[in-house]
Amino acid sequence: MRWRFRVQPIYMLLEGIIANINLKWCSSPMGPCCQFVVCRKNIWKFSNNSAMRVNSSLLVTSSQNPEKNIGIKKEVTAGTLKQYKKITIRMLYLADSQQSLQNDNTDSFRCSNKKCTLILIHWVVLQGCKSSFYTDLNTMTSVVFDCFHCIVGITSSLCYPNFNEIALSFSPFRTVRIDIRTLFKNHPFPSPNTIKEVVLFLVSSVAFRIFGIMLIFLDIVFVAIDLHLVESKLYIPLEYRLVSFTIALFFLVDVLLRVYVEGQQYFSDLLNTLDAVVIGVTLLIAFTYIFYDKKFLRDSPRLAVLFRPLWLLILVRILQLAHQKRHLEKLTRRLVSGNKRRYKKDGFDLDLTYVTERIIAMSFPSSGGQSFYRNPIKEVVRFLDTKHPNHYQVYNLCSENSYDPKYFHYRVRRVMIDDHNVPTLEEMLLFSKEVNDWMAQHPENVVVIHCKGGKGRTGTMVCACLIASEVVLNAKESLYFFGERRTDKASSSKFQGIETPSQNRYVKYFEKLKISYQWTLPARKILMIKRFIVYSIHGVGKGDGSDLEIQVVMWQETVFSCFSSKNCMIFHDVETDRVIIHVFNCPALYDDVKVKFLSPNLPNYYDDCPFFFWFHTAFIRKNRLYLPRHELDNTHKSKTWKIYGPKFAVEVYFGETKPAVLQ
Repeated sequence: MRWRFRVQPIYMLLEGIIANINLKWCSSPMGPCCQFVVCRKNIWKFSNNSAMRVNSSLLVTSSQNPEKNIGIKKEVTAGTLKQYKKITIRMLYLADSQQSLQNDNTDSFRCSNKKCTLILIHWVVLQGCKSSFYTDLNTMTSVVFDCFHCIVGITSSLCYPNFNEIALSFSPFRTVRIDIRTLFKNHPFPSPNTIKEVVLFLVSSVAFRIFGIMLIFLDIVFVAIDLHLVESKLYIPLEYRLVSFTIALFFLVDVLLRVYVEGQQYFSDLLNTLDAVVIGVTLLIAFTYIFYDKKFLRDSPRLAVLFRPLWLLILVRILQLAHQKRHLEKLTRRLVSGNKRRYKKDGFDLDLTYVTERIIAMSFPSSGGQSFYRNPIKEVVRFLDTKHPNHYQVYNLCSENSYDPKYFHYRVRRVMIDDHNVPTLEEMLLFSKEVNDWMAQHPENVVVIHCKGGKGRTGTMVCACLIASEVVLNAKESLYFFGERRTDKASSSKFQGIETPSQNRYVKYFEKLKISYQWTLPARKILMIKRFIVYSIHGVGKGDGSDLEIQVVMWQETVFSCFSSKNCMIFHDVETDRVIIHVFNCPALYDDVKVKFLSPNLPNYYDDCPFFFWFHTAFIRKNRLYLPRHELDNTHKSKTWKIYGPKFAVEVYFGETKPAVLQ
């Protein structure tokens, strides 16, 4: 029987934040001892493999008939069966009552026996229980199910027939229930399926695909030799026959391995089915011709006439070559996208992520040669026209690249942001307002936001939308939320959220617009730079600051520069290992300002400079800005730390001026 998991509206926010709860264990066969734990004004009682929060509207206990299902924006730690030391259930909610639960949830399990280790499982619930996505970080596998039947994608041993037995239930001032015992009852935790891991890694590698393409070319060469160089049109040397048979056998093994990994889903692709048929036919021909020297075959003229045209079928390998190219393109795109979460359903494989049900982040939709390693624009159009016909708006945040808006039916907006840089605070405010207005027009309207990689600039604007729509409460939550949604931890633990310090800084600025300025820009504050102090200068360029050049940029124009004796005076303080740069003739600076440091003796990174940073003058306090290494763009990356030590930092001192200076 198929059980459906319905996501109901959220009518109230759950109170408090539940901290980690440490359980004391006893020898009772029932598991954890009965005890009370105080957690930030919330009292939890643990007994008989269940947890209960008393003196509150939230109750966690066992239940078989939950009334309503939603996600919980809290962290619950509860005792489980005797063999498990701890189970943590952490879930995030979506504040919009019209949105479904579509967040990553992390379960962590510790087992008392030596075979079990820390396991992290991520899963996503989509509206109407259309699909659920599970990934096991230890085994690096992923499986899609129609409904909530299993919590681990690598095995069915943890599946249970009745999901309602562990469903979450919520109703205002009523109860939230979860049956902890049912979750692992009579189900030992499986060990990683290492064989499938190895097979998946092998058939999904670029080297394997390239090797397959080379074999196809080699096989075509042998067919050409047979058709044009061998005197007998029927006789093929044994060596040729063995090579062709081996090549056909290789591709048969390739298909079998893919079927082993993907199961019946492999044949859902028509090209995969055609490829398997071609491989089967060519393998049959090659196998037959190995024994062509046998007398019973040579003496059968009809068989010879029959197989003469069949050898031409090997030229159908050209179709297989196109299929292999398709595989190689997919692998190349996955390599370029890294472990960004991809959309791999319904015949699509795109570097595209549903951050929420109505906010989509993706990489640049490309055409021509770039489509070999990035999202093909026609596939993106097909996806949007299929999933969200007439209800999507595309935002291109790239200043360096564009495309014909007719692809997306002229529903394209551009915000010109340089790579690895930030939008202006005004652009963030206008952008979030436009997105909210578009979504308010129709409940099915979605926005599709992209830059080049769909990470930095995209993440900055997505975080602004999350804060503005109150999906999250603050900048920190928005940064974490976007990173978690954009990162596919089943592929790698590398974080795919916003990493550039200035972009993080501007998301925090945006939060201040909400808290302190009621969604309006702050009053203009006009400053002039008086001096820079660069700390831990030893080993940076010449080590005394004499080779540093500083450029100040506003509104995409360099408004000031200084180096050595031009517009500044440099003092190297050897004892404190710092350089003090006194600045002269600095113009009035206001709103969004970028400062770049250049040197012929330092390697350039992003933005063609050693390091840089952005700030907004309205948020400068006490006329001072101090940025340590991890808050400077470029030096925040570990690959630069051989040059920039842990104490490296830049400090800027300002002087205020009057608005009349601008006139």
